[in-house]
Amino acid sequence: MATLVCNICGGRLKTGEGNIAVCECCGVEHDLSFEQNSTRGGGSLKDGFAHSANLRLELAQDSYNASDWSLAIAHCNKAIEEEPQGFDVYVLKGRAIGQLMTLKNLRIEESISCFIQALKSLPFESEKRTAAKTIESYLEELAIRLMTLGCANVSMLTNEYFTDIFSAGIDSFSSAIKKYEASAGVVVSQQKVFGKATTIVCSAMRDVASEIVRDYDMSKTRSAFWELEEETDNCTKVLIKVADLVETHQESKSEVYQLVITMISELLERNSMDLVRNKWGAYVETPRLTDEEIASKKHMIREVKNKMACGE
Repeated sequence: MATLVCNICGGRLKTGEGNIAVCECCGVEHDLSFEQNSTRGGGSLKDGFAHSANLRLELAQDSYNASDWSLAIAHCNKAIEEEPQGFDVYVLKGRAIGQLMTLKNLRIEESISCFIQALKSLPFESEKRTAAKTIESYLEELAIRLMTLGCANVSMLTNEYFTDIFSAGIDSFSSAIKKYEASAGVVVSQQKVFGKATTIVCSAMRDVASEIVRDYDMSKTRSAFWELEEETDNCTKVLIKVADLVETHQESKSEVYQLVITMISELLERNSMDLVRNKWGAYVETPRLTDEEIASKKHMIREVKNKMACGE
């Protein structure tokens, strides 16, 4: 007799009482009354696409709960093959993809595309509006994941290479949100999605600001000042990107702007003149920052203050 195979996990089915067979691998019960729709001899037992898709979704959820994101995605893909119009399966797949995010492999657009498909699977506008609120919490989850990765350690936040990657990730997220709004026909609450994520960045950056100033104050050398300048520029670049994510007149946005002002001001306060030997061997007073550099940084402070005053 040909072996019956579980179409959920591929395990062998053991027949029991009545028309019920149980998979020896995953334990899922199969109704053999669907036998006329099945294939044997190495094929899968087909017990109805909708029934199979629901079982796949259950396995995907179990895998997600067990932090096995890749297996969860695999189960979701199978469920989508069998039942393409499932809201829950697209949402779960999008969340699992988000959990696999790294700074070098963001997968933000891939994750949000799943949320777009989830909304498109709903036939009624009233359902879409309700579901969009649910998806907002998962977008928030995705934003928190990105910011947590970007703020993993101090060295990343002060390193130009990593802050460029982090900034690109923020831009990618912002672009994906706009695409989501246009494709799904919904408007996202930026404060809901990015509020907590912004707080994560602000908290981490405050620690960084204190640490880099403390490191400089221990030596106060010319080279240490230039290192402080580079680190300040890298941090403020990220902070400006984060501020752009949050809606106007929000407290979290003001906190970000205030931190930018503080970091630049701390740098300018430590600018001084050094005796530097010129090509003729004489020592002359030389500024650490040129007049143009000082003017540029003061201009940035004024711009940020104007944005705060205007609620931008």
